[in-house]
Amino acid sequence: HSVPWTKLFSSRSVWMLWLQYFCMSFAWYFYITWMPTFIKETFPNLSDMNRALLACVPLFFGGLGSIFSGLVSAPLEKYFGSSASTRRFMGCAGLCGAAVMLLISIWLRQSASAATAGSWIPILSMLAVGMASFCNDLAMPGAWGACMEVGGKHTGSLSGSMNMMGNLGGAMPGFVVPIVLSLTNLPDATSTSWNAIFYLFAAVYVVGGLSWLAIDPVTPLAQQSTSTKSSGWAIALRMVGGLSLFVLLTGLIVMACSPVPSSAGRQMALIGGALMFGGFFLASFVDRNALKKTDTKS
Repeated sequence: HSVPWTKLFSSRSVWMLWLQYFCMSFAWYFYITWMPTFIKETFPNLSDMNRALLACVPLFFGGLGSIFSGLVSAPLEKYFGSSASTRRFMGCAGLCGAAVMLLISIWLRQSASAATAGSWIPILSMLAVGMASFCNDLAMPGAWGACMEVGGKHTGSLSGSMNMMGNLGGAMPGFVVPIVLSLTNLPDATSTSWNAIFYLFAAVYVVGGLSWLAIDPVTPLAQQSTSTKSSGWAIALRMVGGLSLFVLLTGLIVMACSPVPSSAGRQMALIGGALMFGGFFLASFVDRNALKKTDTKS
């Protein structure tokens, strides 16, 4: 069967599925890339073995989150009355819950006294990060289930494209993290603050969680109604606008967390905001013009 790319690109649910998985992977890939560096710089008094054990916490809790999601989905479906509401709840609550747990992790590190920082605070802080990973994976089974029901006979294309957007999001922390660290820490600082990184991941988690509110995770693509068929230009402009949202968030967080006024953060926020609003506005303008031409011809 040929892939109905027009329906895929003009479906709000598909775009939101891509967005939530981008946001989910954007934060989650930190756990398998920068986490050992974060633990080493944040808790230098721990032994290598203890740091290695702490680095395992997010992955272990993430696995538990997926299992827990499967166990509670059936009772929640009976409570909500539909699998659609259950998936939206698990997706929104899971990703927003992950954001809350990352903020709790920051609070634990900031409120630690010198007397307790070497004992319980590293464990409690990493348990909070582990719970963020747990909440992250509460949304994952519903996302893949939505791909199967929405995609229908094109499940492979939809799930593959969602996974591609996740990989795109997962690739970004590799270069975003060092940029944000350099902009929010003084060059001669004796220790590195990772708070801005956690604020950024928390903000991205919230964006992903809210995107679930706009997803219809059960109606097959063939049955979804689309008011317009987006042109290639409109699709490209929406992608620019969506990616610019993350530039805007990064700039705002850099401005808030930088120890000195950050012109780089301000520039990132201005450029990201302008590109985001401009991209979405121009995409709507292109679609309206295309619709007018179609109506005129008919």
